[in-house]
Formats: sequence, structure tokens, C-alpha cells
Amino acid sequence: TNVDRTDDGKVWKLGLEGRIGDVAILHDYLVSHTDPFLEEVLTLRNDGPEPVDTSQAAMGFARSLGDGGIEGDLVGSTITAVPFRRDLMGRREEYIEYDLDELLVNQGTYRPRYTPRQPIPDMGAEGWVWSRGSSSLLIAKHSPDLIEFSTLSTVKVSNVDVLRFGGASIWHGDPEEGALLEPGSSFKFSTTRYEVVEGGVRESYYAFRRYMDSLGHGTPRNFDPPVHWNELYDNPLWWTQDNFKNREELYTLAHMEEEASKARQIGCESLYLDPGWDTSFGSSIWPPYRLLEASQFVDLMREKYGLGVSLHMPLAVWCDSTAYPLEAHRRDEEGKMLDGLCSASPGYMETKKERLLELAKAGFVYYMYDGSAFTGECWDPEHGHSLPLKRSEHCRSIHELIRAVHEEYPDIIIELHDPMLGGCIERYAPMHYLHGLPGGFDEGWAFEYMWDPMEDIISGRAISLYYYNLAYSLPLYLHIDLRKDNANALEFWWYASTCRHLGVGGKHQDPAVWEAHKEAMSQYRELKRYFTQGTFLGYGEDVHLHLLEGGAVLNVFNLDQKSVVKEIEIPLADLGFKGIEDVSQGKWSAGDGSLRLSIVLGGRDARLIEITPQ
Repeated sequence: TNVDRTDDGKVWKLGLEGRIGDVAILHDYLVSHTDPFLEEVLTLRNDGPEPVDTSQAAMGFARSLGDGGIEGDLVGSTITAVPFRRDLMGRREEYIEYDLDELLVNQGTYRPRYTPRQPIPDMGAEGWVWSRGSSSLLIAKHSPDLIEFSTLSTVKVSNVDVLRFGGASIWHGDPEEGALLEPGSSFKFSTTRYEVVEGGVRESYYAFRRYMDSLGHGTPRNFDPPVHWNELYDNPLWWTQDNFKNREELYTLAHMEEEASKARQIGCESLYLDPGWDTSFGSSIWPPYRLLEASQFVDLMREKYGLGVSLHMPLAVWCDSTAYPLEAHRRDEEGKMLDGLCSASPGYMETKKERLLELAKAGFVYYMYDGSAFTGECWDPEHGHSLPLKRSEHCRSIHELIRAVHEEYPDIIIELHDPMLGGCIERYAPMHYLHGLPGGFDEGWAFEYMWDPMEDIISGRAISLYYYNLAYSLPLYLHIDLRKDNANALEFWWYASTCRHLGVGGKHQDPAVWEAHKEAMSQYRELKRYFTQGTFLGYGEDVHLHLLEGGAVLNVFNLDQKSVVKEIEIPLADLGFKGIEDVSQGKWSAGDGSLRLSIVLGGRDARLIEITPQ
């Protein structure tokens, strides 16, 4: 329909229009003349007099896979999911990565919640890397305000096997806003970017990260979150029964001062209060009868222990519903009140917002928005939402609770769990969904690796964090149970390296390990900017580099029980250094344009190495 060249001549805009019956398909491209990428946006418009069911819509490029098998220049191609090449719940050997023959014969896999991966014809991810030889095609979906994924599928077209990729589709019911077109209405899908990358998976992940950074989904300038001490791990309340009586007995000022003392000993910067601090679970009402007035508690922690105070903040699905007005509850189609709160009801939203702002006024520095899972069907017409409540409306309500706090208290750091599943290992929405919207969240959650963090490393589940950091600089937060760690502080350093915001808790029973943790924290605090603000570069799942102007820090890990000698090579061009002045550990040389390092690690060991440029 049109071709429009921009003033600077670097990008052309191309518009196409097609039609299937009463549905117009608008296809808009941005084509760069200077860089190897193009972007597309698809829009569906219903020009007819009747609603159109578009819940099975699937559009994309089609690439022939050959007659009876992969052939020609596609031989040796692999396709890898972004940002999770490693499955969040998978074993060490599980990758979401396929060669084309495998896709053609066995299809890909998908994991419905808490079940083994299952074959499925349509796969979805935030992006895909299609690699062959020394180059790759990155296919990336940017969907900050829609739950939308980039899908690919092997399908038959005129009896020929093809790979459908890119474009847009409704996948597992999302984005639900596009599943039905009313007469005269239209729906615009999210942007898909195609970029040619010199290199393989790692280089393509870096390209995805540059793209997300350019759109505002990166590390905030001067990001400096407080290192948390989480009282939960040593607090008997969580490990018994959480009720009003036990909160009065097990979650008192004396208990919190005991935990604050540990936090000061190890060198943390804020005391994180997990479930138990409020009058009942998720009430968000401070209990002065056992923890002083809120502002007094904040002052005490700052003046006596040098700590800020951070709060676990459950949202609607986890809240004690008796602590909220009756009009905040869900209702069925007959008007009968259901268990639990409606996340989009005015009664809940107004009450929660008021309580969040009252707590912020007292001086708390951090909120974790946990319990963010979808609250389920609600048919109450007085709530003003769709009937029944849509998933997207639930998510937008969460965003409003973040925006309202940030509007008045912009310095409070707010973490958001997955807005559809809440506190679990799996992920429902894209990592950047809702991020970057006005007043949005500051950091995400590192997939519930808090309960058995050492086992999550050894099993391979937490290796997903390595790949996340290759693809995103959007910060993740996690607190870890130090009681599960070893004397090498393997657990401490793994999560310090892969989570830009670190929390710890649980004093190890072995004094030697506790001393090792204090030493590790001292090193971490000294080099904190590298971990919170630095550029993450990967040289294998067990070799992580954190780069800042003026230096670099290298984390090297051995996840096996036997000692190993690690041989590492890092191009000086990656570092941006003309030469190397010193490397704090191991045998090293810096010739022929590379830093070469050899270092011995014991079983399940971790090393922190400083690299000083000339």
C-alpha cells in the first residue's frame, strides 16, 4: 500500500494489506538500510458486520524444509529458544534447542504447569536463534503490554513441510485481546525483529540483549539495590504454622533484632521481612503491638544496625481475604461470593493502594510483589472489569499498584514475580511484560531458586540464570538459603554472579562456613558495582565475566565433585583493554590479542578473580 523513506534515509517503511473474507491483514515493516535487521507489525481488522473468532490466528514466514527430509543449506541448522536455552525446571542435559530434523520428526516440546515437557506442534518463546555455520538469524518479539510470544511450527503447505516462523499468532489463548474481533474493531500484535548476527547462540543472545536494552529493558543507571538479609530461613514461624498466635510468639521485635544482628555481622544492607510481619498474611497492615510503630521500627534498624527495611508484599491471590472489604471478593455468574479476592475490584485496589502508600511513608526501601498469580474468574458487574475478569486486566491491576507507589515514592525498589503464576519456578509472561510502562517494576524474580539453591545449581536448573544474563540486563532478584552452601561459597557466588540484586539468609551451623560467607560478602560489597551494573559476558556456563570501565571481575565455577583445571581464553577486544596489568589468581598471559588463564578448582568450588587493565 505504501513505501515511505525516512528523512535520514536509514530506514524505509513498507506497508502491505491483504484480506481473508471480511478480515483485513495489515503488514507493516521497518527496513534498515544501514544495519542487518527489519521489524514487522501485524494488525487484524474486522470490516464485516459479525464478530470474527481469531483465537487460532497464526501468521509467519514459511521456509521449505525439503522433500522428505532436511536438505541443502538447511543441513546442520539449529533453533534455540531465547532467553531460556536451559529449561527453568530441567535437568542439566535439557536444552530448548533443536535441529531441524528433530523438529520435523518429533516436534518441539512444551511444559504445561508442573508437568513433564510434552511434544507440541507450536512452540513459543520470547525469541529464537536460527543458527547455521558462522551466522544466525535472531527472531525477537517485543511485547511490553501484551502476553505474546514468538512462535514457530512445522506445518504442511501444499503438501510440503515448511517451518513457520516470526509473524504473530494467538498461542495458548494469548494475547487474549486478539482472540475475538468485533465488527469494526482491529487488533495490533507486538513487534517482531529479525536480525542477522555474525556468530552463534551466544552472539545472538547478546544481540537480543542490545535490542531489549535499547527499548529500556536494561539495568537502570547507577543501580545499587541493598543486599538483603532474609529473616525467614532462621525464623521458626515459616517452618511451623502461620497463624495469629504464632505470629505473636515467633515474629516479634526481639526476633527481628536477632536477625538484624546477623545481617550486620555478615555485611548486609537491609533486613528483608518475609511472611509474618503484617497482621495476617497479605493484609499489608503493620502490627505495632509486636514490632513498634512502622516508622519507629525503620528508625531502629537504621540507627542501631545500619540497615534499611524491605518488605514481602503478597498480592490478591495470597491475601487473607477477611482483611479486605466484602466488595473486594470474587463472585460467580449467579452473584454468589467466591473464596478469595478479585485482583481488579475497586474494593481491593483502593484498600491495597492506601496500605502500600502508608507503609512507604514510614520509610521502607523495597517491596516484593509476590502472590501475583491470576485470581481467577469473577463475574461481579460492580467491579467494572470484563465479565469474566480477563488475565490482562489482572496484570494491569498489578501494574497500577506498582505505578501508584512509584509516583509518590520513586526510590522504592519494586520487584514483580510472574504476573500470572506468582511464586513458582515456571514463567508464564515474557520477562519484559509490563516493564517500561509508566512507573513500572524495577526487577524480576529469579524463578523460586530460594528453597534449595545448591541443588538447583547442581541439578542444572539454576544454569538457566546464565542464559538469562546473556539475553537480558533487566535485573533479577533472589534470596538464598546459606545453610545449604559449602565452605567454598559456591552457592553464594553463583547467585551473586547471576542475580543483580542479591539476598541471603540462614546462618550456617558450621562456623568455618559462616566465616567463609562473611569473607565472601566483604569481597562482594567491595566489588558490588561489577555485579549490579556491569556488562555480563559468558565464556561457558561456568565462566562469567562482569565488565565495567576500568576493570573486570571473573567468576569461575566447578560444579562437579572432582578437582579440575580450567583453561580460559578471553579476547582483549571483549574486555576493551589494550593490555592486562594483573590477574589476581591463576597462571595467565596476555599475548596475541587474548587473555589466557589457567586455574585449579577443587570439587564444587568457586573463584572470584579480578582483572586489572594496563
